[in-house]
Amino acid sequence: MTSLLSTLSFNSSLHRHISSSDRPTEDSVHIFWLGQAGFLIDYPDVRIVIDPYLSDYLAKKYAGKTFSHQRMMPAPLTAHELSNIDFVLCTHRHSDHMDPETLPPLMQHNPDALLIYPAAEEESVNRMGIRPDQRWPVNAGECIELGATVSCKVIQAAHELPETDEKGRHRFLGYLLKSKKATVYHSGDCIPYNGLLEELLPAHIDLALLPVNGRDDLRRKHNIPGNFHLSEAIDLCENCDIPHLIGHHHGMFAFNTLSNEEAHSVLGRYQGKVNCRLSRLSTQYVLVSDH
Repeated sequence: MTSLLSTLSFNSSLHRHISSSDRPTEDSVHIFWLGQAGFLIDYPDVRIVIDPYLSDYLAKKYAGKTFSHQRMMPAPLTAHELSNIDFVLCTHRHSDHMDPETLPPLMQHNPDALLIYPAAEEESVNRMGIRPDQRWPVNAGECIELGATVSCKVIQAAHELPETDEKGRHRFLGYLLKSKKATVYHSGDCIPYNGLLEELLPAHIDLALLPVNGRDDLRRKHNIPGNFHLSEAIDLCENCDIPHLIGHHHGMFAFNTLSNEEAHSVLGRYQGKVNCRLSRLSTQYVLVSDH
């Protein structure tokens, strides 16, 4: 059984946390949102970053186009300020998840870190110039060990459909991070799909990190695939007995975010058993086990 606590602080607390030698106790996991789908997940002896988007790469790429990718929020820190990282996990190749202006300096600054990414996206990693000895390509169905205390099961995601390359390797992935005390699920960009419940139920997940910017015909018409609606994310957690949810992938791009009205409407009428929060900068989330 776990409980999720949050302590509000200033953004500088993330810098202090990273530079400090203090680590979580053996009964807790510390989690910081980095914006969009990005998270820092700190275990007592393993520090993991998932899908960091810390640049303005997309604003430059889409300058003058129909959908502006100007940031609605600043990056909480730079790639060079993320230190003592053991593993960097990327769920798919979209640049707000596999950022070509964040990953190279992040890996250079953390020369002992390993980059875990979909094997189907090897060419994208090649173009970034990541050292071969820092690469760990994976596919759905694999189980890998992240140090001595954390394991990771790789599962498929559907953004909005599952997609594979010519070798049958999945392009969209999710990660189940399991320690002795807690299991955290990061779905990557995803919507509900057949088989997802059956995949998640046996995992006994304590905390789900799910994208809640939703989807619609307008975005789909412009080849912008969507994610869970907030109500779908809550339903998934209820159906899979996941007690805690942090909804993310909002507040970054004006054309692709969860509206305040929808968030207030869904959360205002929800009275179920899931502890649901929307991710916030300046917040340290502490997942505590009372096993």
